Amino acid sequence: MSSKQDAPEEIHRDHHLTEAGEAETYLKKIARRSFPEKIKVNLHVHTSPVADVARSIVDHSSDEIQPDLIILCSHGNSGMHDLVFGNIAQEVAAASGTTVLLIKPNDDATSFPLHSYPCPAG
Repeated sequence: MSSKQDAPEEIHRDHHLTEAGEAETYLKKIARRSFPEKIKVNLHVHTSPVADVARSIVDHSSDEIQPDLIILCSHGNSGMHDLVFGNIAQEVAAASGTTVLLIKPNDDATSFPLHSYPCPAG
């Protein structure tokens, strides 16, 4: 695992966030741009290195946060490699049991309406 001193400057052509405050500011910006103010968005920035990002997200969501929805930013190209080996979002969706929403973090993103529908009695 790389330390932040030797971390790459960019990941997927985006600036690599190496400080917790910088990551929290980034997530708040994405939340403000993507969701209406009435939608409660809780953010969680993990500051210690992890070997398995997807497992860390699943563990934190099930043990600590217990969200109704996990929102992840999609940075990669989702090419053939992801189809064969999977990606973090696919791993989280498969292992968490919580709905996963992928959003692109680009600056031209627009907000979209969110609707809540009651689940039919089962």
